Parts: sequence; structure tokens; C-alpha cells
Amino acid sequence: MGAGSSSYTQPNDTKITLEDIPKILHKRDLSEPHRTLRVVCISDTHTRHADLNVPDGDILIHSGESINSDIVKHSSRPEDLEDFNRWLGTLPHRYRLVTGGNHDKIIDNAGLDIDAIRQRYLSNCTHYLKDTSVEIEGIKIYGSPWHGLRPFWYRANAFGRKEVSHSSSPLVGGVIFHTSHLAHQITGLGRKNIETRWNDIPEDTDIVITHVPPEGVRDWSHAKQKPEGSPHLTATDLLRVKPKAHIFGHCHGSYGISRYDSTKNVDYAQSLRERHGMEAKEEEEYEIYFFNAAQAISREPLVFEYIY
Repeated sequence: MGAGSSSYTQPNDTKITLEDIPKILHKRDLSEPHRTLRVVCISDTHTRHADLNVPDGDILIHSGESINSDIVKHSSRPEDLEDFNRWLGTLPHRYRLVTGGNHDKIIDNAGLDIDAIRQRYLSNCTHYLKDTSVEIEGIKIYGSPWHGLRPFWYRANAFGRKEVSHSSSPLVGGVIFHTSHLAHQITGLGRKNIETRWNDIPEDTDIVITHVPPEGVRDWSHAKQKPEGSPHLTATDLLRVKPKAHIFGHCHGSYGISRYDSTKNVDYAQSLRERHGMEAKEEEEYEIYFFNAAQAISREPLVFEYIY
């Protein structure tokens, strides 16, 4: 990515600031001893991985859809996943993290645990993440592949889970958000709803990886002319977990970087609390960098430095 900064206005009038290779800080005083890890983000490569110019770094993150779903058979080709795995093995990054996406039917349909998935299909990634965390050199990273379930005839519905629409009631898709904090109670809707997956993200997570975006953050589908992000994921990011970075893909036309600054979004945060039946409170100061790394082949992977 080039030098300088640019702005991005989502078609639903969500205004977001973009910055090139942002520095995500735990320590503000860089005169103190600190460490830096360079993170390279890609997503939605759809068998075109070999066409990418992937820069060097410490951590490579692929946030889903490494392959395609066959339009007739509603399945994926094993040889495509094998080729992706071979390509991963050629990359120099010490850590290579992969999660699934809605085209990755082979992985979803295998019915295997994460260790078996990695051994069978993704042996050249260091960590396959499915509702799991990994700590890398002191940084806690969580990955999850789910997306909002589409109609049964849609050919790419791997890792699909229902997201129940909600109102101002504290009952949100089977999860009760208590007014004092975002502790939750699972109701009879069960574990098949996407909200319960987002509730599993630990509060001490530094970097979140999902396939889908949060609602309102680089989630605009130009093909469908509507946002496709998860509203419960937005609430998870902004009201509970507050990670330093969130990497995703899925919405190809909304590629890029957005920075959320809590001090510039006080009214929005309070409205989000009201939407989820939570008491108003004074917002702490924090920022989150959002990376939509969905690749068109002409685009470069997104890169940032994590300083801590």
C-alpha cells in the first residue's frame, strides 16, 4: 500500500478513516523497550493465491475462502485445497494462520476436529482456527469462520449459522445482554446461532479473525446493494472484547482499512448500548483497526505492525 492516508465512505453513509500500515499500540511510550510483529492479511483468494505478491512478515493471516464452491455440485474441489496448502508451504512467515469461509465446504463438511483438519488438509499452516485461540509471542489471537446462513439453494453456505434479527429488547438472538456487562445466557435457540459463536470470543483477545465483517464496517455488498455484516459481531467488538485489530473478508468490494476511535463515536456507542438493552455509561478511550482483506488479484495484501 502506498504512503499517506485516504478516506472511505460506505454507501450507507458510514464514514471511516483509512491509514496505511497502521501501528497498533499497547505501549504509547516507544522509548521503552518494545516488540514489533509484522502481520500480513489476505482473504477470499478463491484459488488465485499464486497470483498474489505476498510481502514478508512474521504472521500471515488468511480469513477464509481459499477455494471456490462448484455452482452445480455445491461442493469444493479437493485438488484446489491441496494446491492452496502447497502454496502456504512456500511462504516465509513463521506463523501462518487460517480460518474458513462460506466457500470452504470441504473443510466444513469433513466433520473433523481442528487438529485433524490441519493434518489432513492444511498441514502447512501453523494454526487452523475454528472458535479457538492461539497465543503468539504474547499476542492473543482468536479465529472463527461463521457467516449468516443464506437460503438453502445458495451454493456457498459452509459455516453458515442463523443470525436472529433483533429489536430494542435485551433478548438478542438467544443471548441476554445484561445491563451491567456483556455476560450472556444461552436460551433454547441453541448453539446453531451465530450470536453464541461471537459470545465465545475471549475478552482478553488482541486480534480477532472472522470471515464476515461486523455490521457497518466495510461490509457493503455492491452486488446486492446492502450491508452484509453481523450486528452481533459489531456489539462484541465495540462493547465487550475491544480488540486492537479485527481481520476479515467476505465483502469483496469493501477491501481496505478502517480505524474506529471511541472518542469520535460516543453517540454511536451509546445507541448501540440502547439497541442491546444496556445501561448508558461513559466510554473508555480505545481504538480498533478493521482490515477487510478480501482479495481481487490486482490488490495487495494488507499489512500492519503490531507494537507491544
